[in-house]
Amino acid sequence: MDKRDEKIADLIEILKAVKECEINDLDRDLFGHYYDFTSGDMLDVCMELRKKYNIDLNEFIHSVKKYTINNMADALCKF
Repeated sequence: MDKRDEKIADLIEILKAVKECEINDLDRDLFGHYYDFTSGDMLDVCMELRKKYNIDLNEFIHSVKKYTINNMADALCKF
């Protein structure tokens, strides 16, 4: 498993811990109707990412254009 795949697996695990849902499309907007994550849910996700990866959340948030799992994994790989 490469670095990006590990980040995707971690993201899915964190997302499922924050909100019970089946994640099956890595390019679908997490704020959209299908997954319906709230800003509070995503704050919880970001806080978990900060704990796990010791990232600067301001830099991370600015590097994600659309909140999909693939985009978030790409942003995590930059740190």
